[in-house]
Amino acid sequence: MKMGGKNVKRILETILLENSQASTTTQDGVTADKEKGVTTNTKEGATTNKEEEEEGKKKYDFLRHYLLLFYKDFKGFETNHLDDFTNAMRKNSRVNLAEYESTYMERDLIFQPGEMGEGIINGKRKKNNDIIKDNLMDFATFTMKMAGDTTKKLLEIVFETLQKRSREKNAAVEELQKTKNELIADPHVIDRIYIIKCGATFIYKPCRSYFYIK
Repeated sequence: MKMGGKNVKRILETILLENSQASTTTQDGVTADKEKGVTTNTKEGATTNKEEEEEGKKKYDFLRHYLLLFYKDFKGFETNHLDDFTNAMRKNSRVNLAEYESTYMERDLIFQPGEMGEGIINGKRKKNNDIIKDNLMDFATFTMKMAGDTTKKLLEIVFETLQKRSREKNAAVEELQKTKNELIADPHVIDRIYIIKCGATFIYKPCRSYFYIK
């Protein structure tokens, strides 16, 4: 389970990195962070230690939140699952893994019920020759698939959160664009408008201080 948690942590770190890269543009050594509306000159090292600490804390809180959700999904694991495989081993039998998976988790997106890919398991090993090893591998397969099922649920939450933020950001940009177009199209407002784009924010700066009045 802790190995699964480590893998989830790596996945979430990748998502954070990709999301960060998607929200930044680099021009002439200057990185403009669209979400923050700030500009950091990477050549001059303008990013302060305080900003780095704040980013580090945000990352820590993000990862910790989802890792806690990951481990919470395994609550009661020993009582609900380990005993089933232990009892099967004591009776010199095996759990019907395909049926067992269908009872406790959603269908895996990669592997068929009761199966695990070669490379994870030893495809050359003959089954039913060692009941203890077979049961241990069945239990490991179930544990990995349950971890995969939990990870999928977490990624669905992260995906929906990122999609929602993206929609909100796009809506804000569209509203600003609409306002800009209305100002430019209205001859009564301002002779000319210089538009300075700062991240996702538009600032309208008139080049004259008077209005045209018909």
